[in-house]
Amino acid sequence: MSYSTTKAIQSYYMGLDFDTADYINKTEVRNWITEFSIIVDNTIRRVYSLPISNQNDLVYLKLIVEKFVVGKIDAILRVSSTDEDKKYLRNRNYTKDANKMLSDLANGNVLLETGVKNIAPIGYLKGNYDD
Repeated sequence: MSYSTTKAIQSYYMGLDFDTADYINKTEVRNWITEFSIIVDNTIRRVYSLPISNQNDLVYLKLIVEKFVVGKIDAILRVSSTDEDKKYLRNRNYTKDANKMLSDLANGNVLLETGVKNIAPIGYLKGNYDD
């Protein structure tokens, strides 16, 4: 499940068009959205039952994916932009924010409204291990 769209990513950039002729095109952005959506799913899978259907939770997961994708695009633009553009892009650190948000979800510091899985604790079997 992809949590965002190319149109949503486009809204972070004024004057940047993801045309097929550009280095960053819609296909690339769509692939990054899918890639980061899979990363989010794999990270939260151990805590939450998938798929997530609560609208507020989906908005939160969408924000995480968008921050990852925008962070990746910003990193590409930092390398290829003029000094004036770099000042603007350097101030945004969406990748760091997205990593923090995702680790908070995985560690239980932030909980989705969906609720966590009821997982039975792992028990250890005692056995006779004497030689």
